[in-house]
Amino acid sequence: MRRKSALLWLFLHVSGFALAQSSYIPLNEDYYQRLDRYEIKAGKVYPQIFTSVKQYKRSDAVAFMDSINAHGLAASKSDQFNLAYIRNDNWEWSKAETADSKKTVLKSFYKKKADFYSYHTEDFDLHINPILYLSGGTDSRLSNDPLYINTRGAEVRGMVDGKVGFYTYLTENQMLMPEYVNDERRRIGVVPQEGFWKGYKGGPAVDFLQARGYITFEATKHINLQFGHDRFFIGNGHRSMILSGNAPAALFFKGNVKVWKFNYLFLINRYTAEPRGNVTGSFGNGGYPEKFMALHHFSINVGKKLNIGVFESVVFGADSLNQGKFDVAYANPIIFYRAIEHQTGSRDNVLLGTDFKWNAIKKVQLYGQLTLDEFLLDNLRAGNGWWANKFAVQAGLK
Repeated sequence: MRRKSALLWLFLHVSGFALAQSSYIPLNEDYYQRLDRYEIKAGKVYPQIFTSVKQYKRSDAVAFMDSINAHGLAASKSDQFNLAYIRNDNWEWSKAETADSKKTVLKSFYKKKADFYSYHTEDFDLHINPILYLSGGTDSRLSNDPLYINTRGAEVRGMVDGKVGFYTYLTENQMLMPEYVNDERRRIGVVPQEGFWKGYKGGPAVDFLQARGYITFEATKHINLQFGHDRFFIGNGHRSMILSGNAPAALFFKGNVKVWKFNYLFLINRYTAEPRGNVTGSFGNGGYPEKFMALHHFSINVGKKLNIGVFESVVFGADSLNQGKFDVAYANPIIFYRAIEHQTGSRDNVLLGTDFKWNAIKKVQLYGQLTLDEFLLDNLRAGNGWWANKFAVQAGLK
């Protein structure tokens, strides 16, 4: 009873001092390229965002673009368009006059350019938008079937009392992918970035739901906590060797500390698999196998141009005999996971690695990642092809 009372007091105490809370910008390649481009254009790192950890808070994105504009780096017409776009899309943080619509619909809808419906007071902030995306294309290997994507749904985000933020996204989708993607789907029974799926109208097309959502709040000025179901990206390249870009949204708990030149991320994910699928879709019977991942990522801005990060992650859960469970020892946000493995006799899979970005000169960025999995230098030097020696290197230029 005392323990429950203490936890309740702690929750109320932390919530009472929570600060204005921002939701996050969903992972969207075009959106994030716009933001990252300006740091590269400036030729230096900015404290508002740490580009190796995505998603970005909406409030941070606005502060970053305001700083870019103040430094005269958004002078062209296209830059001013991008600046206005980001300010308008996050108007609750920018207070931009350009966010107001010249004409509303029925006096209640599209009061703001970026929102179908919005409501904003000191106590409550709400943004509601319908989602409709239609596209088409061709594939020479599918001469009788045009490629298409048909997405419908809704997105809702907001804040309560300026302390708790929330976000939810739900869409229904039908899609015919290029044949090279269909080849992989037939081989492994998985649609990239999606979970449960089924065939559509007996052909090569697929049908699936997308659902994401979370709540988030600022525990202190520099500490953010988040819980929900979503995807993340770690790194500065087109792909990440730390978190898979093909995995669907997953249940997570995330803590992030951003202070001075440092950013520290703690992330726990629960992943599920469906091995009983086939070319017609996933089978929906029975519980799905699951595993958990815990990750620490620490990055620091070194000088005005360089950011260096280090990370460790561990994947754990039931084995092929369905033995094993969530190990609460990995819920420690600041501990070396390999030490836990040694202490508990665990055979969980640990990855270690580092990443960097260097804004060498204006308009040029070098970046890279190094990931180690059970790496032993002696065996590498021996050249004996030891099966457990696995490592990967990524390098690139923007």
